[in-house]
Amino acid sequence: ISADSTKRSYSYAQPFASAPLLFSQVVTTNEGSAVTTRHANLSATGFRLEVEEEEAATGGHAEETVHYVAIQSGSGVLESGGNIASGASGDEVSHRWSTLSFGGSYSNAIFLSAMQTTDGGDTANVRYRNLSSTGVEVTVDEEQSANAEIKHTKEIVGWLRLTLP
Repeated sequence: ISADSTKRSYSYAQPFASAPLLFSQVVTTNEGSAVTTRHANLSATGFRLEVEEEEAATGGHAEETVHYVAIQSGSGVLESGGNIASGASGDEVSHRWSTLSFGGSYSNAIFLSAMQTTDGGDTANVRYRNLSSTGVEVTVDEEQSANAEIKHTKEIVGWLRLTLP
């Protein structure tokens, strides 16, 4: 999709049974500023997305190409013999570290995460640490170009865990 600093609505090619988890990434460099993507209003048929620059930037951001993956919450076995699981936190992850549990023990995990909401207005993304076989710690990490304040309201964080055989 093409996106800029205006929050726009996008539709999935096919609707889901319920709102999926959304993971997105800017894949072009049409302007030199650092950016992240922010999601809002996820539904079974679509979502809203914007490209968000650092807080100190003014004037918006040029259109960029954004790739995304939308996936239902759940778990399953991969054809390769590994497995996949995805889910979301409650509306509870803030600037303080929170623990997400995988509901089992898995080794060789690959972990992805993204905010599913835009409850806080400051530019931010998800960071994680202490990835283990049973869970991970996540936090909403605010960008600080405009000020040193890093307190962020609670957001929903979607996660995807892949394990290799």
